[in-house]
Amino acid sequence: MTGSLSLRCGGRCYSLVLSDRGWLAVELLRYLDEVLEAEERPVAILKLLGLTMEVGSAPPPREAHHWIEVDLDALRLASNSSLVRKAVKRLPPSHGDPVTVTTLERIYSILDRFDFTAELYPSQDRG
Repeated sequence: MTGSLSLRCGGRCYSLVLSDRGWLAVELLRYLDEVLEAEERPVAILKLLGLTMEVGSAPPPREAHHWIEVDLDALRLASNSSLVRKAVKRLPPSHGDPVTVTTLERIYSILDRFDFTAELYPSQDRG
C-alpha cells in the first residue's frame, strides 16, 4: 500500500512518497504539532520527513492509497486516507488498522488545537 505526506511551508512543498507501508504517512502526522511549534519550521520538517523527501513547489500527484497534504501557512489538511478520516471524525481504528487509537487521538488533538480545516477525499485503501 502506497502513501505520501506533503507539508507546504513558506512557498515550498516538502513531500515524502512511500512505495510501501503508506499508512506510515498517518503515523508521521502525529508529530505535526512539533513542526507547527518549531522556531524553524523547515528544519523541523527535515527532521520529520528525513532525507528521502522531495522539495518542490507542489505535492506529488494524488495517487497513493494514503496521501496527505498539509498547508502549514493556511492550516489546511487534505487527505484521502481512511485513517486520517477516522482521526478527524474521532472514530476508533478498526480491527487490523496499522495505527493505534492514541495515534488517531493525537492527530485529532493537533488539528483541533491549531484550528485546521480538513478536506477529506474518497479513500483508495480498504481500511
